[in-house]
Amino acid sequence: IIGDDELGLSSGAIGLALGVGGLFRLVGSIVGGQVAARVSRKSALVPGLLGSAFGVALLAAGSSTFFWLTSIMVMSVSSLGIGVAATMLADLSHGSGVGRRLGPFRFAGDVGLVLSPVIVARVFESFGTVAAVLPVAGLLAATGLAVAFFLPETRWLEEDAQR
Repeated sequence: IIGDDELGLSSGAIGLALGVGGLFRLVGSIVGGQVAARVSRKSALVPGLLGSAFGVALLAAGSSTFFWLTSIMVMSVSSLGIGVAATMLADLSHGSGVGRRLGPFRFAGDVGLVLSPVIVARVFESFGTVAAVLPVAGLLAATGLAVAFFLPETRWLEEDAQR
């Protein structure tokens, strides 16, 4: 919506920007996977959430192609933590309980993937960019801080299970 409505970019330019975002997501996924496996799960998840919050907040910083493209790149590379939350949940589950825990987690995530763009687009159309993106950035930042302070590190559970 922003690329077309506010910046007047063509479909081709928007597609190119999203392609660049895909490359950044690939890099973020590779780095995030290595960090989660070798350092700690939280070391991948927390920066991913806080980076995503920053990327979303950049959309409110200015109405220019620079901020828009930078936001796409930051959000994409910060998606490094997407799979880590499910991994942490699996780490905390025991054998037969993994499916029972991951099912509701995935369902809630899927509902969010469907409803969030609809809600944010409606807020954007009614109240503008800042009103649409700052609550999302705030939620991501709050989640990142909650994970940092309250969620246990689970990588060590995987190592204990292998012994």
